[in-house]
Amino acid sequence: MAKLLLYFYRTPCDLIECPQYIVDDLDRYVRKFDKWLYNPKNDHGMWMDDGFGGRGVNFNGDAFVNWLNQYVLTEDDEKAYFVDRNYQSNENDKNYPHIYF
Repeated sequence: MAKLLLYFYRTPCDLIECPQYIVDDLDRYVRKFDKWLYNPKNDHGMWMDDGFGGRGVNFNGDAFVNWLNQYVLTEDDEKAYFVDRNYQSNENDKNYPHIYF
């Protein structure tokens, strides 16, 4: 298992653990997540009306962790999980892989 930091605009990050192979190919999995998240055919419950006739998504670390566990990780894999929600990263964490959403 590997630690991974999930950063969201203007909020503390989330620290999760997931299988090492996810971190080793992180860019690919982020692209797949984005494709799933922004697919207008997916009724994942994170769509919101922007008030001007458009739609956007409103999500947090739960969306990524749940997506990994439901759509990527097999039943033989260890599941992704939160180590710390609203984590305040520090200098010791600079080498952890990370995603900026």
